[in-house]
Amino acid sequence: MSSQNKTKKSNSFLVQGSVLAAAGIISRIIGLVYRVPLLNLMTVKGQGFYEVAFQIYQIALLLTSYSLPLAVSKMVSTRMANGEKRNAYRAFKAALLFAFIVGSAIALIIFFGADFIATYIMSMSLSAYALRVLAPCLVIVALMGVMRGFFQGLGTMLPTAITQILEQLVNAVVSLIAAGAMLGYGEEMAKKEGNDLLTAAYAAAGGTMGTLAGAVIGLVFLVFLFYAYKGRLKRQLKSDDKAAQESYRMIIKVMLLTIAPVILSTSIYNLQSVLDNAIFSKIMTLQGSDQDECALLVGKISQYNTLVAIPLAIANALASSLIPSLVAAVQSRERRRVHQKIFTVTRFTMLIAIPCAVGFFVLARPINDLLFHVNNEVQAMLLRIGAISVVFFCLSTVTNAVLQGMNRMMKPVKNAAVSLAVHLIVL
Repeated sequence: MSSQNKTKKSNSFLVQGSVLAAAGIISRIIGLVYRVPLLNLMTVKGQGFYEVAFQIYQIALLLTSYSLPLAVSKMVSTRMANGEKRNAYRAFKAALLFAFIVGSAIALIIFFGADFIATYIMSMSLSAYALRVLAPCLVIVALMGVMRGFFQGLGTMLPTAITQILEQLVNAVVSLIAAGAMLGYGEEMAKKEGNDLLTAAYAAAGGTMGTLAGAVIGLVFLVFLFYAYKGRLKRQLKSDDKAAQESYRMIIKVMLLTIAPVILSTSIYNLQSVLDNAIFSKIMTLQGSDQDECALLVGKISQYNTLVAIPLAIANALASSLIPSLVAAVQSRERRRVHQKIFTVTRFTMLIAIPCAVGFFVLARPINDLLFHVNNEVQAMLLRIGAISVVFFCLSTVTNAVLQGMNRMMKPVKNAAVSLAVHLIVL
């Protein structure tokens, strides 16, 4: 292989990462554009209910689907690199069954346990309406995660990139329509029950309907792509002369060993925001604040989270694109190629993260005023204080992917545990 071809191959992950990062940026922009009218519809209090429901949903996603694209991508790319195309396809089928079973189980728990979670864990009982709407998404997103991981394992990020944008477009349209419709219904229920907060709660539930609709459309599109690719896949399977076939039991075991550390590390990281809101709401309640005031303040925090998520989307995209090529480099024991990939992705991530952090610090108030038409004094202060965290979150996202791609699966878990301990002490 010529040095030019080798360089082209070794840097292909950066091109794929750029495609996924561009899709992430576009989807975040769409998210920001529709969140402004959605916020105006729901009010800041409705945004508070929306945020609490989404944080529980995101924790459930970690258990059902967050680690699946990584695990499936890693298993498929490893087997494809070894010429085991049939085993790669068997890994995909086993992951689909696993996703359906686990996703369905967690979705049922969330749906029927929504009142308990919202009331006794998050101290915001009216967020249960939005939480129930989000529950079915857990099954759909889990299946979508497996299919995205399959295509990523084959070395293409386009299906993931397209579905991200498509999902967000549908989400935006349906969220606004459903929030407006549910707002009117909520006003009727508020008058009937004598509780003004029901207006915001039902509007928040309407806002989450877009997430469900977007997930359904994303999954349908991926299924269509898979069937379009199936002819080529069958030809590849016929050319596979490897005699040994892995059992589904062994594949599931390998998948669980891959997923478990990822779930642990990402759950610990994401648990921080849930603990923030749960502890914050309980402390505010003990100090005499009601659900109305708690929802208002949590809604303000959600604006900070929305903005910080934009550079993190780029880091996540680069991390996702790095895994297959890094696994292949580790498998072939090309030490220099491994180091080059780590250096490139880290440098590229910091070129995004550092300017974003500076921009958030310097332009905190103008950014919030431009995007959210409310009193943004508190939100601007939050963004200014938390701007530096963007650099560390982006760096930890990429370095976790590096460790996972090199089979150092427990390192991110230990790092996340230390992070959570420090976080809780400071909190």
